[in-house]
Amino acid sequence: MKITSTEEYGLRCMLQVAMSKDHPLEIRTIAEAEGLSTAYVGKLLHILKKAGLVKSLRGPRGGYLLAQSPDQITMSRVTEALSRNPKDEEEVCRKFPGELSRCAHIKENCSLRSVWGNIYREIWRVLNNVTLEQILNHRIPALEPGTTLHVLNQPIAGKETDYGSA
Repeated sequence: MKITSTEEYGLRCMLQVAMSKDHPLEIRTIAEAEGLSTAYVGKLLHILKKAGLVKSLRGPRGGYLLAQSPDQITMSRVTEALSRNPKDEEEVCRKFPGELSRCAHIKENCSLRSVWGNIYREIWRVLNNVTLEQILNHRIPALEPGTTLHVLNQPIAGKETDYGSA
């Protein structure tokens, strides 16, 4: 999986908004904090707003707020909003068919397809188990191999690791 600048900077903008808690942040403030142009931050926030991850308030005290609490927003939701990365082998085959109308390897026992599937499932499993709140608090779960995918509002699998302490 290639992590694009859009994904990286979009996540950083989300973290800026999350750190502001209930105080709306202006595009200019986020842009200055992250060293980005206001136009680019505006584009990212527009994408994130369309995905329902942030909301905007107009007026002199306006700006951007998270649409949900940081413990409800996973990295997978942010990444999904900002990218077109495949989630599984089906999407890889649809995305990269070559000059054919469909992937030449779409067969029941395609070994290449199963490799991509395993890789993408693991990536999305990890992204789905890390919330903005965990990132802000430097408490990223150390996920055990083979841990099952969990949905929001369920206990996070794996052990909590405090990267903030020495």
